[in-house]
Amino acid sequence: MAKQLYRKLKEEVEERPPELTSGSTFKHVLRLGLPSMFAMGLQASYDTVDLIWIGHTDAGANAMAAITIFGFLFALIIVLNLMIDVATTTLVSRYYGAKRYNAARLVTGQAWSSKFILSIPVAIALNMIAGSILTSFGVVETAPVLQQVPEQHEYQTR
Repeated sequence: MAKQLYRKLKEEVEERPPELTSGSTFKHVLRLGLPSMFAMGLQASYDTVDLIWIGHTDAGANAMAAITIFGFLFALIIVLNLMIDVATTTLVSRYYGAKRYNAARLVTGQAWSSKFILSIPVAIALNMIAGSILTSFGVVETAPVLQQVPEQHEYQTR
């Protein structure tokens, strides 16, 4: 069913690109903004579930602090990601308005490639300095946990 829906949407976009210059502005903003709002809501619920899960273990206050600090750092990475998105949106809008659809597709593909290529070194660097970041925030006891395999810990619920 999902494949059929995807094919139908793809065909509609290829045949007739969506018209965003006429009609209800609210409807267009909602159409463009709902996926982002949904994703942000999922991220917030993910962070909340992390805190609830860790809160029901004997991991302690340092583990809770580590989860909270990670949420902040992850939000910072999202902001950096949005910088690429703003540039991409600007270029795609210009090309789309000029009816240069192939150029708009090319920019979109380059943005996705750039994000993927940049994500690898950032993930490696953050993995290497995660313990130092937590220690600098005062989460001293949790930093060694990052070096251990999760299966080595036996969490007990209260």
